[in-house]
Amino acid sequence: MAKKIIHDKVPPQAPDIEDAILSVILHDDKLIHEALKLLKPECFYQPYAQDIFSIMLSMNERNIPIELITITTNLQGENKSNLKYYLATIYTKYSSSLNFSFYCKTIFDLFVRREMILMFQNEANNLYNLDTDIFQVYTKVIERLEGLFEQLSEEQIKHIKNTVTNTINEIKTYSETPELAYIRTGINLIDKHIYLSHSFILAIAAPRGAGKTRYLINMMKNIFQINKDKVAALWYSMEDSDSKIVRLFASAETGIADNHMQSKSEKLSHSDMKKVIHAIEQFSDYNITFVNQQESMAKISRTFTQFTRKNEDKTCFLIIDNIMLVEDLYTIKEGFKLDAEDKVAASIRRIINNGKNRGIKVIVIFLHHMTKEMESSRNKEEAYRPKLAHMKGSTRFADIANAVILLHKPGLYKDLIKHHAQLPDIKCYNSDGSTKMVKRTTLLQNLLISEVAKNRDGETADDELAVQRDIVDFGIMKFQELKT
Repeated sequence: MAKKIIHDKVPPQAPDIEDAILSVILHDDKLIHEALKLLKPECFYQPYAQDIFSIMLSMNERNIPIELITITTNLQGENKSNLKYYLATIYTKYSSSLNFSFYCKTIFDLFVRREMILMFQNEANNLYNLDTDIFQVYTKVIERLEGLFEQLSEEQIKHIKNTVTNTINEIKTYSETPELAYIRTGINLIDKHIYLSHSFILAIAAPRGAGKTRYLINMMKNIFQINKDKVAALWYSMEDSDSKIVRLFASAETGIADNHMQSKSEKLSHSDMKKVIHAIEQFSDYNITFVNQQESMAKISRTFTQFTRKNEDKTCFLIIDNIMLVEDLYTIKEGFKLDAEDKVAASIRRIINNGKNRGIKVIVIFLHHMTKEMESSRNKEEAYRPKLAHMKGSTRFADIANAVILLHKPGLYKDLIKHHAQLPDIKCYNSDGSTKMVKRTTLLQNLLISEVAKNRDGETADDELAVQRDIVDFGIMKFQELKT
């Protein structure tokens, strides 16, 4: 049974991941063997999860298939009918098996952490008694630690050692070579809360019209300017032409809007033309290869492998704008979309793993749309704030991403503008420290809110404060962080 941690602190736990493990096994009972490499019933924190996993182990030992119908029968036989409700709930929470190994490692780590916290807290309490022999306490802690590790299998101990080793190596990397540890973007939100490190998958999601592509262009412009010749990008732009992306890069450098560059009625002046040409020539120095047509993930993977071979000394970005336009998903019938999303997600994960195996530094960034549910009246109270649950399709793409940024442009919603027109002006700070009062409607119409909904460790943070607000002019690609 779950142990109570003292001092009234919530013990380390992950109920959703425990449910995900049980759900995946119910859908594919062969995975029970992978789970058994690390987990035993007491590794689960929730009592019902411990019970269900125990029954699964018993069924596995008796060579009984672990399925919803068979486990329900076994529950009746073992007088565990109270677990039927949990089983039904877990079964419908089906998660992708792509992350099953990660789920198991997470639950095992949390189990060991709980055991060690309980152990240390018990002995710490003894130290409040001044008559306690501190060497006795030390001996007890060592004995208890040895006892804990004696109960673990070789696979479990190996995992703990690997986790510790990898963590130490990562810290050393940050300390010794900070310029190579992660890719700086010049965007505070990303550099402080995400850290674009190697073997990373970043998702950027927003409703149509919120400026996903422009946000991406601004980020990549910064990345190339800051990191110079250390980065290269294979950029799948399936909605915008490469010439439009180049013009938007040039807009950011020149302050000349994209529509002005294309205007037939209002020609560019000679000096403006020189500025644009100079900006585009600068852009041509960036190591970017564009692909405009829709392609399958198999073709994208092959092309990216060839791209990385030419750029083995660089951090290679694979950019997909947007993921739902990949041929595997765009042409599939609705009933088969879940399987197709699974395969596309698995392909992205393989791209990362292949890069690791070859010693190539790889980062994947993909753009994604939101459902209409985000703009429903039920979400009006939160000013139509996007959440992970609003990402289109299943949870597959949110699951594989190390981090997810959600973009929100409140100015898209007329009812919000109307409501804020009745509210007081807002005090804003200028770069020189002076302040000025600005109308709320003016701010709202030019505001872009970017929010980390899932951080680099894979933890969801819909209610965290990892938020950045920028005043944007998408015409000239100007982003200025708002401080109020």
